[in-house]
Amino acid sequence: MTRFEYINDNFERVKNDVVNRITPACVIKHFAIYGRYEYYVKQGYNKTTAALYAGDDYKLSDRTIFRIINQMEKEI
Repeated sequence: MTRFEYINDNFERVKNDVVNRITPACVIKHFAIYGRYEYYVKQGYNKTTAALYAGDDYKLSDRTIFRIINQMEKEI
């Protein structure tokens, strides 16, 4: 199970952990960014273009997007 799948399956729990300051708020932001990246990939864009578009949407560099992608695709 990847980190993205875990958050997706347990979103309410993770959101509650963020509200209670157990989990950093950036987890929700990274989840949203990865979700946007995955949306572009499902639209038929290659991974580099999808990362570029997701970066443009959130005003982040390509390197930051790829770092987030690697974090969210890690097995837990």
